[in-house]
Amino acid sequence: MTYSVADVIKATGMKRRTIQFWADKGVIHATRATQEGGSGVHRSFTRSEVIIACLIHPVSLGWRGDQTRSLGEIKEFASALRHLLRDPVIRREEFDNAIADRGKFYLILTWVFGGGIETAIQMVDGKQKFWFPGVIDRLEEQSGRSEVLYLNEWLRPLRDM
Repeated sequence: MTYSVADVIKATGMKRRTIQFWADKGVIHATRATQEGGSGVHRSFTRSEVIIACLIHPVSLGWRGDQTRSLGEIKEFASALRHLLRDPVIRREEFDNAIADRGKFYLILTWVFGGGIETAIQMVDGKQKFWFPGVIDRLEEQSGRSEVLYLNEWLRPLRDM
């Protein structure tokens, strides 16, 4: 199944021009048949790329007082998400469960300065407290920062798509 630019706009709440810009710059990838299709060919996206677009949205907003992220940071994050979506341990099932609201899922991003982005997904079943697996130790070793996204919230629009 593929999704149109209009579907990506509906899922993310972003403007058409932003989605087109991200596709032009390689942040999100249109299907091969539609990426360079020429005049009259409308881009289409896989479900994985729509998930990536949904999660790039909150990260692209930046920090309070610093409301921008560089294109390089956004592309790096998209690449990390692509790897996570292909991870045989985490599998796509974690994302699908977050979309369906079967449990509470959090995406932990650790930006290691000069070392890239490390990602992890943590499920919280309501009985346990949320914890950051390995994040604190990593940040004590190297400078960086971590951010947490509640996957259920940012992927909610995909439930009916």
